[in-house]
Amino acid sequence: MYRVAYAPGPDDAPDRDRIVRDFAATTGREAQDEAHRWAASRNRQRPPELRSEWPWVLERWNARSRSWEHVTHIR
Repeated sequence: MYRVAYAPGPDDAPDRDRIVRDFAATTGREAQDEAHRWAASRNRQRPPELRSEWPWVLERWNARSRSWEHVTHIR
């Protein structure tokens, strides 16, 4: 399971809900491609200041540690 989420801020609690969109991709490459396509269409609607203040990241669910892991920044 992959998701696009807002990048965590320095004051954010670890359990803060940052989810923007979930992706049920089977591979990391597939998730990155789908997330980049989705973000490109959404970023046309977001002002530049929001993009820099609230950047998006792609994260992957790690079942062993039961936590989300950073994969890459989404531009």
